[in-house]
Amino acid sequence: MASTSASQSSLVLITGASGFVGSQVALEALQAGYSIRLVFRKALQAEQWREKYPDLRLRTQTVVVPDFTAEGAFDEAMKGVESVAACAFPMVFAPQDIRRDLLDPAIEGVLGVLKSAQKEGVKRVVITSSIVSYINFADPPASDYLITEKDWAPYTARSSFYLSLRPRVLTARLAMLAEMAAWDFVEREKPTFTLTSINPAFILGHNSSPSLSWTSATSSYAFTSALVDAPAYTAHPLFVNVLDVARSHIAAFTTPAAAGKRYALVAGAFTNEQLGRLAGEAVPEQAHRFPPQPEQAPKVEERLKFDAGEAEKDFGFKCELYPLCTKRAER
Repeated sequence: MASTSASQSSLVLITGASGFVGSQVALEALQAGYSIRLVFRKALQAEQWREKYPDLRLRTQTVVVPDFTAEGAFDEAMKGVESVAACAFPMVFAPQDIRRDLLDPAIEGVLGVLKSAQKEGVKRVVITSSIVSYINFADPPASDYLITEKDWAPYTARSSFYLSLRPRVLTARLAMLAEMAAWDFVEREKPTFTLTSINPAFILGHNSSPSLSWTSATSSYAFTSALVDAPAYTAHPLFVNVLDVARSHIAAFTTPAAAGKRYALVAGAFTNEQLGRLAGEAVPEQAHRFPPQPEQAPKVEERLKFDAGEAEKDFGFKCELYPLCTKRAER
C-alpha cells in the first residue's frame, strides 16, 4: 500500500500540466507534500498556471520545452528530479501529417522523457496511458473474459492501424503507442528507474487546467448535451474520476509494488440515467434536465470486464464516480 506522505524536498517533474490529467496530477502532488516542476510547451501556459494558482508558487517551478521530440529536450528540466509523471500527449485536431503531427510527438516525447530520466538518475517514472491499450477492438474478448494487465492490443507498429481522428479515440490510441514504446525502452535499456503505467477508462470530472481551450469546452458541452438529450439507457464507455487518476499517479511514487506494473483504472459502467442522477444530486437546480429514473431500472452490463483490483490493493483506495466528479462539469 502507498505511503501517504512525501518530503517537500522531493521534486516531481510533470509533463502535460496544461492538460486535463496533468493539471490534476500537479495539484495532487502538491497536496501530498511534493515540490513540483511543470513542463509546458508554451510560455503562455506557464504564465496561466502562475496566475490561476498564485498561492502554490512556493513549491512550484515551471519550465518551457517547445519541442518534446528534440534531442535532449528534457535534460535540463530533469536535473534534481526524483520522480516523473509523464502526462503529455499532442492534440492536433486537424493534422496535416499523421506521423509528423501526432505519432512522432507522442512516442518520441515519452522516449525523450525516459532518456533524460536515465541520464539524470531519476528513481521513478509514471506514465499516463489508457485501457484502450488492453483491447483488441477488431476481435473483442468474450463478455465473461476478465481483461488483465497482461492483455495488449495487437498493434505493435505505428503503421499497423488506422488512427481515428475523433479526439477521445485519438488520444487513447496515441497513449497506447507511447506506452508500448516506454515498456520496450525499459526492456531494452534496463534503466535504474522504475516504470509504472496508469491506464484509465474514460475520464470524467472537473478540469483544473488554467488554459482551457475552446476545443475542450465544446467537447465537454457535447458530452453533457448527449447526456441530457439521449435516451435514459444509452450506455457510455467505462468511466473513472479524474481525481482517482491523479491520486493513482502520486500513489505509484511511494508504492514499491507499483514498479513494472500497468494499472487499469475503472469505476464502472454507467447509463445516461445513472450519470444524470449523479449530476442531479450534485446540482439539484438542474436535476429536471436529466433523464428520469423509473421505479425499476434495468442493470447495466459491462461489455468489457477489467481486473481493476490490483490498483485498489496496491494504492489503498477504490475508484468511484463520486457526485463531486460531475458537479462542476454539469454546471
